[in-house]
Amino acid sequence: MGRTVYILGGYLPYGGAYALYTIGHILQQHFGFSCRVVRLPSNDITEDRELFDYPDKYECVEIPTLMSDMSKSDLLVMGAAASHYGFGLSLPGKKLMCILGYNTFNVLDGFCDYYMCNSKFVQQFINTLYGFSPPLIPPFIDLKSIPSGKPWQERPANIILTHGKQFFPELVRELQKRMGARHPSVEFEILYTQGLPHHEFLEQLANYRYFMPLSPCEGFGLTPLEAMACGCCVVGFHANGGLEYMRPGVNCEVVGYPQLDSLADKVSGVLRYPDKAEALAGQGRIDAQYYDFPIIERQWITYLSEIVR
Repeated sequence: MGRTVYILGGYLPYGGAYALYTIGHILQQHFGFSCRVVRLPSNDITEDRELFDYPDKYECVEIPTLMSDMSKSDLLVMGAAASHYGFGLSLPGKKLMCILGYNTFNVLDGFCDYYMCNSKFVQQFINTLYGFSPPLIPPFIDLKSIPSGKPWQERPANIILTHGKQFFPELVRELQKRMGARHPSVEFEILYTQGLPHHEFLEQLANYRYFMPLSPCEGFGLTPLEAMACGCCVVGFHANGGLEYMRPGVNCEVVGYPQLDSLADKVSGVLRYPDKAEALAGQGRIDAQYYDFPIIERQWITYLSEIVR
């Protein structure tokens, strides 16, 4: 009898959900599982709202179907944000929880069979709170899908793309105010990037010099890494998880939230000294190559082979 992997919220329009989908796809491709995506109550995604390109489309089921159909030989792949469902104790089969952030849950479901983290910061956070250190597998980028974009010198010199989550509009306004007070001679324009399909978002990144992540909290922060792969100079908040790959002064210029004065100084620095910013962008593009999908896929295959054997 075949085994099924249930992917909780796999079609939600978030990078973390796409990561869960990809784990299910690896289980299908390399371990012979069939895949079903479990819709969450808020998941009413239609084709025209999808942000990502999915190599295969899977049957969608609701939570009651998951609870009635899942067998002991099946596997559930879920994010820590779904801890409140309590599936660790209530469902048969194996449960793999991917902890992709540290602010997406109130209490971790501590009764899953397997766990993984996407950064050292998340790993240390879980160890501090719950006394164990899950294995670490970082997110991936697909270098084949990264557009070549414009050469650095042809990209706009004073436009900064930005993306954020909590307090995002307020942070942008306050940063602009502090830039005016601390660096009044520096001219710049902020351009928002929210809500684009993924391939259009990458195309946009590949044609601008600067990308400013303003999320206070990220388990890893894949978007700035994609910006590096697209040749952007990243200047913004590291959000803690971003320090997995961000090296301030080497491949980016980042500070910790809520250090807006320091961020204003960093923004001024990269705009005033574009040669330095170009060097940071060049190193960022090199470092992003270590997160290409085939590299991370091999880590997942090794990890999953221990789970499903």
